[in-house]
Amino acid sequence: MSKAPRNLTCLLSLSFTLIAGNTPATAAQKTVTFASWSPIVETTNQMIAAFNQKNPDIKIEAKIFNYPDYLVDLQTRAAGNSLPDIIGLEPGAFTQQYKQLLLPLQDLAAKVWGDSWKEKFYPIAIEQARLGNAKGDENFYGLPVLTQTINLWYTIPVLQDLNAQPPKTYEEMLKIAHAVQSKGAAGLLVGAGDGWLRRDIYMQLIHNIAPGLIYANLASPDSDDVVRFVDAT
Repeated sequence: MSKAPRNLTCLLSLSFTLIAGNTPATAAQKTVTFASWSPIVETTNQMIAAFNQKNPDIKIEAKIFNYPDYLVDLQTRAAGNSLPDIIGLEPGAFTQQYKQLLLPLQDLAAKVWGDSWKEKFYPIAIEQARLGNAKGDENFYGLPVLTQTINLWYTIPVLQDLNAQPPKTYEEMLKIAHAVQSKGAAGLLVGAGDGWLRRDIYMQLIHNIAPGLIYANLASPDSDDVVRFVDAT
């Protein structure tokens, strides 16, 4: 079964003026604020600790929310022009929604890492960092922090009871799902309490049916192809 990558980018708001590692050692400690829903608190703390080993003059104040609360907080702070210095966003619709409040990062990245700075990231991650940009907009409004994949897991006892092998195609999965349903159980379960997972699943399905279509039409949400898939859902 295919896996769809999800990307988390970290972005600098326009109020951010500090370049990591560029502050004189004699300067007083600077504070940088960071808000996101991911990485988890434990991972974020480890990342901050590693950063502070090389940048003891920079203090990072981080707040990690659960996803729904983060979206509310983000929207509220954006309306009040009080975004944290660094924020986490999924590339695409969200980076475009807050674009006017974000600082393009490519020049800063080149200053810190050199002209080949893109090589520090997985190719698919850096490619997706500009999702949703209008035609001709080559800015990077965020840089990848982590890349996740969406996986389908199967229950071994269920397949053993059906004398079936793990599906490798959509048709095989559909056949197994119908067989499971005939026994009174759900053929597919999705923990979609949060809206992002439902959106990602539909995006993955569209990409599997028509590879590249969803990216090509991000700038044209009213195109016939997009409307066709929206109506199907």
